[in-house]
Amino acid sequence: MLNQSVLQRAILATVLAIFNVSVVANIELPEDEKPEKKIEALRVCADPGNMPMSNDKGEGYANRIAKIIADGLGTHVTYFYRPYLNRGLTRQTFDNNECDILMDMTADDERMLTTIPVYKSTFVLAYRNDKGIDIKSLDDPKLLNDYKVGVFQHSAIRTVLQEHGIKRENTVVRTIAHDADLRPERQPHMDVQLMLDGKLDVAALWGPMAGWYKTIKKEPVTIVPVNLMDDKTPMEFALAIGMRKNAKDLKQKIEAVMLKEKDSIKKVFDDYGVPLVKCDECVVSGNLPSHGAYKPIVRKAIVPAQSDVATLPAMIDEALKQGSSLEQELHNATIARDSTRIEYLLKRGAKVDAKDTEGQTPLMVAAKGGDLSVINGLLEYKANPNAQDNDGWTVAMHAVRSNEPKIFRLLGKHKADFNLINKDGLTALAMAVHDNKANAAVAMLDNNANPDFAMGAAKYNALMLAVTKGNLTLAQTLLQYKANPNATNAGGVTPLMIAAHRNHDMIVSLLLKAGAKVDVKDDEGKTALMIAKENDAKNAVIQLEKSL
Repeated sequence: MLNQSVLQRAILATVLAIFNVSVVANIELPEDEKPEKKIEALRVCADPGNMPMSNDKGEGYANRIAKIIADGLGTHVTYFYRPYLNRGLTRQTFDNNECDILMDMTADDERMLTTIPVYKSTFVLAYRNDKGIDIKSLDDPKLLNDYKVGVFQHSAIRTVLQEHGIKRENTVVRTIAHDADLRPERQPHMDVQLMLDGKLDVAALWGPMAGWYKTIKKEPVTIVPVNLMDDKTPMEFALAIGMRKNAKDLKQKIEAVMLKEKDSIKKVFDDYGVPLVKCDECVVSGNLPSHGAYKPIVRKAIVPAQSDVATLPAMIDEALKQGSSLEQELHNATIARDSTRIEYLLKRGAKVDAKDTEGQTPLMVAAKGGDLSVINGLLEYKANPNAQDNDGWTVAMHAVRSNEPKIFRLLGKHKADFNLINKDGLTALAMAVHDNKANAAVAMLDNNANPDFAMGAAKYNALMLAVTKGNLTLAQTLLQYKANPNATNAGGVTPLMIAAHRNHDMIVSLLLKAGAKVDVKDDEGKTALMIAKENDAKNAVIQLEKSL
């Protein structure tokens, strides 16, 4: 049996890994002295039902590229299948050690280490080439006012079309499906099939899905790249291969294979009709012009158009006839920020806390969008501020990204509990600290968020996280709100020890002024000064020795 100290350190290491924190310094041999380790198998996490990228029959282009890489590594592919559209992707794959790589990840995904981009593609508009449709612009009056357009619920192209003023009644929104492998009709690419069947005029979706229909299935599809139409919003994205953040050796090996086999990879994309955008940093570059790096722009505040009260009954009745529900329409109205439609649906009997397939309520949807007025309206109708979705995320957790203090004050007024934890053991305050959302953090602290709340078995708190991140401002803020500078986690580690290990000398000084004790020992008998010396944290050593 492990002794308690070892077990506690193991728990601590697991928690710190969530935040990309190392506990002890690793001494590695020079690369040329390390024995070459054979890769027994390339373990790939893949979506079992998201063609043309992948499926559990190995028919997608990501499946084929994974095999090319495995062959180049002198090994074979094994698969762990899990729907990519579910949240908690890395937690349920890498953290559970189910696989080595994830295919088709955005090249700047902060959750993981990514290779150089494999390719860049774009969202597109797809329509039959035998129906006389010819769209040249996102401001095309027929696109915005006449055509029935299919979009995926949480997609960049839907946002862009909304910004250009597309009529809601002409938009057919399909929602996230967690069982698309079992119900192929719910896969995102099916908008193309619905368009071919005459149920839609236009499918607005990720380009490779349309290209697959045109090239592999030989369907009469015209594909119009959206990135050529709009220079305000990113519509083209570079995709890479993701892996754990410490898998640097594997990254190098995979990149070497990709560069060597770039012609084979290019052929896969060509076979599947993937619209390839020009990309100098990618393994495979295409012919479509690229906007290059998108520069942030200042947008004028968009006041969403509100529904006409007179036409609402007929519009909702028609949606219900087509298989929708009051609750689904409530979610759609919340996404559209249509307070008029929201109020109508609630008065008609829609359940204010109805959950979608991810377990999210309309209040969570509004919180993600930072929609203060909608949040206020839903709370007035007694929406539950403490509801949790399938991953345990609360309304406050979804609101962190907005960093809008008024939202948290409003939630606090309605008795939101900011100390609830999600399935990863994190509070909303911890998320705000991790993402450097100071306004959100302060507003939660003003509304009874506990700065000393110990999260999970490892008993890690917000101050420890701020110190880990080297965030002097938030560490100071938490101390002002009476965070305990001598709190210990499950391994007996204090904030001062973390600061010493990370050589955050200014935070060390801050903690000492706040009353942090220098002589406290962790479960391995080490003080902050000992830890600083072990890690050659010279600046921290100076500060700590001054305090003795």
